[in-house]
Amino acid sequence: MRLLNTRDLSFKDINGTEIAKYAYAILSHRWLLPEAGLELTYKDVLRRNFKGPGYHKIWNACHFALSRGFQWIWIDTCCIDKTSSAELTESINSMWTWYQQAEECYAHLADVPSWLHRNGRGVWMEQRAPKRAGRLTAQSQKALSRSDWFRRGWTLQELLAPQLLIFLNSDWKILATKHEMTDSVSAITRIPAYYLRRSHAVSKASVAMRMSWVARRVTARTEDMAYCMLGILDVNMPLLYGEGRKAFMRLQLEIIKKSDDESIFAWTTPSKSSGMLADWPTAFAASGDIMNFKVGYEHRLPYSMTNRGLELRLPNWSFFKEKSRKGARVPARDPSYRPINVKTKLFDDGGCDYDVPEIPDGDPCLRRIKKFQLACGSCDRIDRDLSTTSDIIVAARQRVVIITLCRMGLSWQRVNCNNLEFFPKFVDLSESDWQTLFYVPQKGI
Repeated sequence: MRLLNTRDLSFKDINGTEIAKYAYAILSHRWLLPEAGLELTYKDVLRRNFKGPGYHKIWNACHFALSRGFQWIWIDTCCIDKTSSAELTESINSMWTWYQQAEECYAHLADVPSWLHRNGRGVWMEQRAPKRAGRLTAQSQKALSRSDWFRRGWTLQELLAPQLLIFLNSDWKILATKHEMTDSVSAITRIPAYYLRRSHAVSKASVAMRMSWVARRVTARTEDMAYCMLGILDVNMPLLYGEGRKAFMRLQLEIIKKSDDESIFAWTTPSKSSGMLADWPTAFAASGDIMNFKVGYEHRLPYSMTNRGLELRLPNWSFFKEKSRKGARVPARDPSYRPINVKTKLFDDGGCDYDVPEIPDGDPCLRRIKKFQLACGSCDRIDRDLSTTSDIIVAARQRVVIITLCRMGLSWQRVNCNNLEFFPKFVDLSESDWQTLFYVPQKGI
């Protein structure tokens, strides 16, 4: 890690074991146009090439940190030598930790008007109303929500990781801390207030929920949509700029190597059929209420990526009754077989009819469907102080995510891609036979 001295703009290199010895601040900001070369780089600081808007930003950040008693600050634009791919990879894989260990983080919102600050008139609701204390007025909320800082991929971890995050307006005046206006930030970002208040709890959120937080954000480079999530998802991997969307697929492969979080499959896409992994974070936009269930190891699906696609070991058990139409035959022994023209229906609630999609020029004998549950579900509401207590988990089990696979020719594909399908209860499959293998090919790897 390389820190910048707030007094003389000199650098100090420290190794990982020494970081805890230094009290430092950190800057979160929206980059100036990278292609215009407006930001102050590592080499600019070494050469004392202090000019332009990038220098003024760093000077203001150092001045603000110094006024709050900090000798050291970390700023991503100049504290990383981006000409070194090894240093860039190490820095991006370490950023979550660096933001967590910072004493203070300053989120400079360069596009937030100067009137929006802590002591500004009309910024806050009347303090004499206890339930409204600390809440922005409608006008202030609207001005804050327009900030581009809330729509960038890299600023997501900068919002979640720091213990103390201070929002600054365009004039570097304090607006509020993250904790002082958690409700306002939650409304803008769609992140439950529980996780905004507790950075250590982010790892307990389901993968699908964490993916939903970045689904509406953007980055300048395609690969950064995956790289900006490394710390949030507790994943480490090398950076390969130029791989494009494959970076996001590689991120998901790293997740399934180390985690049994099945919510990684709880996403939607307009496609009629797909593999088991999403092709882009936007697929998780509707998964913000997905929570994991506290279930034993025996209830979780065994799966891994192979050269034949994602290998799933599914139970020889059916969630659904078959309703045969005239002329259709339903196999009696293997419940995973579903021939053409068979309509399936959920057991208990009597709804959610699902038809096998049309497959042109396909062999009817090869058309089968297989439905299986995930150990995650949807909550009807996410409280301000969301927790993973047993009563919430039990409530969530009333809406269990169901995946539908369909045999198309010689391979299996997920076919309920355009919406999340739910089962009314979580089924105990601990005594079931898990020896049936399904291979789902995955594009984009």
